[in-house]
Amino acid sequence: MAAQGGRPVRLDATALGAERLARRFPTIDAAVRARGLDWARDPIPVTPAAHYLMGGVVTDLDGRTTLPGLYAVGETARTGVHGANRLASNSLLEGAVFGARAGEAAATDATWPAVDAPAAVPLPDVTRAADAPPFSRRALQQLMWDHAGLVRDDPRPHRVDRGALPLRRVPRRGTPSRPGGPRMLTRAAIDRVVAAALEEDAPWGDLTSETLIPADATARAELVAREIGVFSGAEVFRAAFRLTDPRVEVELRVADGAEFVPGEVLAVVSGPARAVLTAERIGLNFVQRMSGIATLTSRYVAAVAHTGARIVDTRKTTPGLRAIERQAVRDGGGHNHRFSLSDAVMAKDNHLAVLAAGGMPLTQALESAIARLPHTAHVEVEVDRLDQIDAVLAAGVDTIMLDNFSLDDLRAGVERIAGSVVVEASGGVTLDTVRAIAETGVDVISVGALTHSAPALDLGLDIRIQTA
Repeated sequence: MAAQGGRPVRLDATALGAERLARRFPTIDAAVRARGLDWARDPIPVTPAAHYLMGGVVTDLDGRTTLPGLYAVGETARTGVHGANRLASNSLLEGAVFGARAGEAAATDATWPAVDAPAAVPLPDVTRAADAPPFSRRALQQLMWDHAGLVRDDPRPHRVDRGALPLRRVPRRGTPSRPGGPRMLTRAAIDRVVAAALEEDAPWGDLTSETLIPADATARAELVAREIGVFSGAEVFRAAFRLTDPRVEVELRVADGAEFVPGEVLAVVSGPARAVLTAERIGLNFVQRMSGIATLTSRYVAAVAHTGARIVDTRKTTPGLRAIERQAVRDGGGHNHRFSLSDAVMAKDNHLAVLAAGGMPLTQALESAIARLPHTAHVEVEVDRLDQIDAVLAAGVDTIMLDNFSLDDLRAGVERIAGSVVVEASGGVTLDTVRAIAETGVDVISVGALTHSAPALDLGLDIRIQTA
C-alpha cells in the first residue's frame, strides 16, 4: 500500500474495551502493546489482507451460491457461522457439516439422465447431515464457539467435547473408524465378521439343507441355556440369520449383560427352515463364545468387588474377532485395555531389552519418546522389578504395569508410586488370586484369560418344524 501511495488503514477496536481485547485476542494484544500502542484507546495502523477482505462467496446452509448449480465449501465460502479464527473454524465446520450438506444438496438438485439407477445399498448406522438434530445457523455457531473453539490463552489446545455435538460421523465402507479399528461393536463391524463366518461355513450354499429340506418349509427355534451364565452377543446372533435370509425373525428374550439360568429361553428364531438351519451353527458359535467371555469376566469382577480395582482385558484375542470379544468383556462388567498398538504407548519387557542393549538410560529413552508424542497420547511402561519404578516415574509416564510381582512386591510398588500414576497388575492372575491382588491397592488388573481361555458356554438351538 505504501509503495502504491495508498492511505494508511487504521483498525478501530476501542469499542470492545481493554479487558475484552486482551481476553479474546491475547496474542494480538501483546504484540500491539509491545510496540507501544494502546488499541483499547486509539485506532491502530494495520495492513489489510486480501483473504479477509474477500470474505468468501455467500452461500446458504447447504452450500448453494446465488449462481444456480454452483456450490461453495471451505475457504471459498462465507456461511456466516465462522468464529474468530477463520481457518480453524472452517476446518471444523466444513468437515463436520457443510461438506456433507453441500454434497447431499447437489445430489438432490441435479437433473439426472433417465436411466435405470443401480440398486440402493443401505449403509448401517449412518446419519445424513440434513437429518441431524434441528440445524440452525445460530445454534451451530454457538455450539462450535462453546465446545470446539481454541482456548487462546492456554498453551495446549483443548479437545472437542464430542458429547455436546449433535452430529454422528458417517462411516465409509471398509474404513476403520480410526487407526486401530472400531472401538465399539457397530452393526457394520458385526456384519463384516458374521458375513466372513457364513462364507467360510457355506461358501457355495448349504448342500444338506438345500437338498433335504423343502423350499417352503418354515421353522421355529429356541435358543436355550444349558448352564448358568451371562448373555452376550445378541446382535451378532441376530446378524447370522439376517444375513442368511432377511425373512428370518429373531426375538431376543434377554439383553446383553443379563444373567440366565439353565432351561431359560434366550431367543426365538423363526422363518424359512433352510435359512434357520444354515445360520444355526454360526449364530451359536458367536453367542456361545461371547457369553462364555462375559460369564468369566463377571466372575472376575465379582471377585474384586468393593476393592476399587478394575478388571480389564488384553490384546490376547482371537485374530479378527477382537471387537466382539471386547464387547463381551464389557457385557460381563469388565473394561477394555488399549484396543490396538495404535492407541497408546505401552513399553513392555522386550522394548526395554532393546533399549538396554543400545545403552540408553531408561528415563532418557522414555522422555525422548514422550517428547515426540501428541499431548493426548497415553504412556504405559511394564516393569518386572521394584528397582525399575523410580526411573520410569521420573520420565513422567501415565501408567506403570507391575508384571508378575509377588503380593508383597505389589504392595511395595503401590507404596512407592504413591498415587502419582495409575498402577496396573498383570501376570499370573486367576480367579483364586485376583482378590488378593486387588487388595494390594492396584488400580487395574489385566487378565488375558478373559479372552484367550474363556470356555464357550453351553447353549443350544432347539428347532421345531412348522408346516407350510
